[in-house]
Amino acid sequence: MELKKIIIGVLVLAVSLVSFRVYSQSRKSTEEKVRRITEKMAKKLQLTDTQKDKVYDINLERARGHQKAYEAGRKREVIIAAVQQWEKDLSEVLNETQLRKLKIKTSKHQAKNMENPKTLSEIKAFAQGAWQSISMELRPTEDRAGTGKVEPTFLKRHFTYLPNDKFIGVITLFGDNYGTLPLMEFEFKGNLIWHEEHPIADGAWKVDYILDEGFGVTPLNPGAAAMLNQGLPVGMTSFESGIQKDILGKAFPMFHIAEGQVVGDYDLIYFKHGLLFMGAKHVDGTPFDKIENRPHQLQIPLERVK
Repeated sequence: MELKKIIIGVLVLAVSLVSFRVYSQSRKSTEEKVRRITEKMAKKLQLTDTQKDKVYDINLERARGHQKAYEAGRKREVIIAAVQQWEKDLSEVLNETQLRKLKIKTSKHQAKNMENPKTLSEIKAFAQGAWQSISMELRPTEDRAGTGKVEPTFLKRHFTYLPNDKFIGVITLFGDNYGTLPLMEFEFKGNLIWHEEHPIADGAWKVDYILDEGFGVTPLNPGAAAMLNQGLPVGMTSFESGIQKDILGKAFPMFHIAEGQVVGDYDLIYFKHGLLFMGAKHVDGTPFDKIENRPHQLQIPLERVK
């Protein structure tokens, strides 16, 4: 009798262990599958690390919804509810461009909120992608010769915000109001450092553009190349029209850059109606090269590149 009880106890334990193992493998298999799906989405949508973590949780919740449907005999309404919740949750994490890639439609209310991000996480997500000037821009610029004279500068901007707080900024200078005389192009590559909210508007944030990965300079005509070559540092080869030269970490007196200096631009960022606003230049031409020179007003906006 005792032997029979022992045998039954062993059998019950064995069945329990097998069941637990099957459950653990099933759970592990589901999580691994969701992780693989999330990795593919991260690559396709260029998710930030924060977005990726949230998308993984959302995908896992959808998988659980499908599991409930399976357990309920694959009830259609359960599956539909899981998919709808998945789309709703993703709409709160992804930006408009990312949602379009997934072919997820948003309601007017969601679209409005997406075009007017407020929190820092919303700002970072919405900014991702390429942005360009909506027209030629005019701004005051401090005379590089140190005379104190303020000169008008005509330019266009093209900024790309990448995952993990990376950016590429291209500023093209022109010699006229309508962009018929291109002069010079600057390509900046580096990292973004985010700070607290900026008081200019609800949803505006202070951000630093740190040019620590690239500082390309391209003269766009022979006259611009000749001008750059007038202040050429010792040991630097001459500029040529149409050819970019990276001056990152190099001394360049004409731009007031010392050897090994990491250039920073202390700016702000704000979105309204789907447009991107940076800071307006100071009327006296003072650059944003110091924290205390951070702008107080808004510049002409950039529009998202379609």
